[in-house]
Amino acid sequence: MKKSLLLSLVFLNVLISCQKDAAPDPVPTYSAPPLSLQNAWELRNVVGGYGPPNRNPNYAAGNGYIWKFMDSTFERYDKGQLFQTGKYRVIRDTSYQTGRMMDALVFDQNAYPKVQVEIVKDTLIMYLGVVAADGTISRYVRIGDTH
Repeated sequence: MKKSLLLSLVFLNVLISCQKDAAPDPVPTYSAPPLSLQNAWELRNVVGGYGPPNRNPNYAAGNGYIWKFMDSTFERYDKGQLFQTGKYRVIRDTSYQTGRMMDALVFDQNAYPKVQVEIVKDTLIMYLGVVAADGTISRYVRIGDTH
């Protein structure tokens, strides 16, 4: 009798412990429209990074610091001179700077780690690393269409 009571209690305990867990939180979705980089973008502002104190973070139009993005290739200009070319791809990733799910660029030449990006109106914002650790937030304005 004691044995069957003990077995019944063990069986009841197993049944109670096998309850289904609550449904997991849904996987966050990324609902922003597809990123359309296919333009030429010129630098206007940089925040963070390593540099002299009290430097001016703003850049005037015509400064020549330009990214040109085509379908899967890019050209980068430094003071108007072609500095780098290569391929890139767009992925979705969480930004170190914002903590939000964003588009990120991955370049084929490993010159940069992932760079999170977003476009707000006519401004391309590039988040490289973490500002507190010498990362930068750069803002570029659309200056032309590369189609």
